[in-house]
Amino acid sequence: MLQSVCFSGHRPEMLLSPFNEQSSVIQNLKSLLKIEILLAIEQGATQFLSGMAQGVDLIASEIVLSLKKEYPSIQHIAVIPFKQQSNCWNHSWSLRHQQVKQCSDQVICLSEYYTRYCFSKRNRYMIEHSNQLIAVFCGDYQTGTGQTIQYAKKRGKSIRILEPIDSGFLSYQLEE
Repeated sequence: MLQSVCFSGHRPEMLLSPFNEQSSVIQNLKSLLKIEILLAIEQGATQFLSGMAQGVDLIASEIVLSLKKEYPSIQHIAVIPFKQQSNCWNHSWSLRHQQVKQCSDQVICLSEYYTRYCFSKRNRYMIEHSNQLIAVFCGDYQTGTGQTIQYAKKRGKSIRILEPIDSGFLSYQLEE
C-alpha cells in the first residue's frame, strides 16, 4: 500500500520553450499528473512531497492542493532546499511558490542558505521519505530529475514516468 509520493520533473523551459501554461502540451501534462495523483490516492497514498521548484513541482503541488476538498485526508508537504529558494524567480512563479507554501500541511526547509548540494539533498530527502516517485522525465540522466530517478531505483522505490513525446506525454511504470 502506498503511503507517500514525491514528484520530480523539469523546469518550465525544459517542458516547453517558450513556456506557455495554456498550451495543449502543458494542459495534457496537467491532466496526466492529476490521473497519476488520483491513482496514487486510490492505492492508499495520503502524503505528497514536493521539492517546490518551478515547473513540474509546483504544477503537481497545485493539483494535490486542488484535490484536498474531495480527499481531505491527503497532505501536501513542501520540501524546500533552502529558505530563499524562490527569491530570484520571476514574479509569477514566486507568487505560486508562496501560495503553495502557505496552503501546505507541512513545510520542511532543509537549509538556511543555498549550498552547492542543496537540491541533491532535497531530492534524496524526498525519496527517503516516499514510497513512490512520479517523474516528468525527458530521458537525460544528467539532470536533477534523472539523478533522482537513479536514486529512487537504488532505494527500490516505485517509479511512475511521464515522458514527453511528439503528441503529448506517455505514462508508464519504470521497471527495475
